[in-house]
Amino acid sequence: MNFGQVIRALTEHFPELQPLIDAEKSWWNDNETGQYWVMTQVFNPFVRELLKNGSLETLHRVGRFLDELATSKDVKVEDLLGTGILENFNTINERNLLIDSAGPLIRKAFDEMNSLKGYDAL
Repeated sequence: MNFGQVIRALTEHFPELQPLIDAEKSWWNDNETGQYWVMTQVFNPFVRELLKNGSLETLHRVGRFLDELATSKDVKVEDLLGTGILENFNTINERNLLIDSAGPLIRKAFDEMNSLKGYDAL
């Protein structure tokens, strides 16, 4: 997946987010702003609520989407995954739930972020 395909992939995994994304589109100046805005203002709150009260099936959809992002060779997608999504989940509990719903690439991404910050691996 390349950077320009992220929002389309998101809505394929989570069609229920389409109305929220459409509501945000009115102020976007460019595609790059939109990608980060959707992740921080739409996707992350959606995931945070799922981590508190969500269904296991929906959390697994989150995991599949994160895994899809993690397999991208596009540097902008890698950055979006790290700074736009994963860095926003700060507690060990949140991170462990995300790791459990996703695959080993997400654990690796969290471990790389921790290493850059001088923290221990999860």
